[in-house]
Amino acid sequence: MNRPHTLFIIAVAAALMLTACGTSRQATTERPTVGGDDDGRRRTTFLQRVTDNAAYARNISSKGEITMAFGDDDITLAATLRMRRDEVIRIQVTPLGLMEAARIEFTPTEVLIIDRINREYVEAAYSDVPFLARHGIDFNTLQSLLWNELFVPGEPRLREAMLPLFGTVFGKDSVSITYPAEAASAASPSPSGDIVYRWTADVATAHIGDFNAAYTSHTGALTTVGCSYGD
Repeated sequence: MNRPHTLFIIAVAAALMLTACGTSRQATTERPTVGGDDDGRRRTTFLQRVTDNAAYARNISSKGEITMAFGDDDITLAATLRMRRDEVIRIQVTPLGLMEAARIEFTPTEVLIIDRINREYVEAAYSDVPFLARHGIDFNTLQSLLWNELFVPGEPRLREAMLPLFGTVFGKDSVSITYPAEAASAASPSPSGDIVYRWTADVATAHIGDFNAAYTSHTGALTTVGCSYGD
């Protein structure tokens, strides 16, 4: 267990396999926008609507399954996701729902991964993991992802002044939102060594339906993490 950044990616993927239940959405409201051309005003208005739709539930919990591939075999285990806003994100793997076999816990300051079967654990600050520190991935990033929100890596909160950092491509029924903005028209999934984040939101409701993060290493290997959101 000497590769915390790899375990972090596994943890994110595991979390996204769980369906979070019991969330609510604030009513969508039209807000005034600041100057700019028509396309700029349209983009800003839509992004403001997306941020207004953020879930406001303080506690979210869900039971589900995690499927992991080992060679040609897939193993499915029961899992529980529990989250408390601004405090903790905890994923517990419980075979047959009887005992905790593993735990992945994210707090504002560190990542804790416990393997009870092999009696091993990893505990590290986000800043101590070069991959996370280099890309600004921390607790706030993961929390925003699981709360179905737009985010700017490394920033504790998304402020209205940051909206120009996102690129938008309007389709008939959906809008593709990309960070960083210049990646919206890029031919490749992501530049080498960088992560590109993409959200897909409904044109009519401004609700985010899908998320995808693509990372291309300096060797050209592409890693992606994706999820779909429900109610």
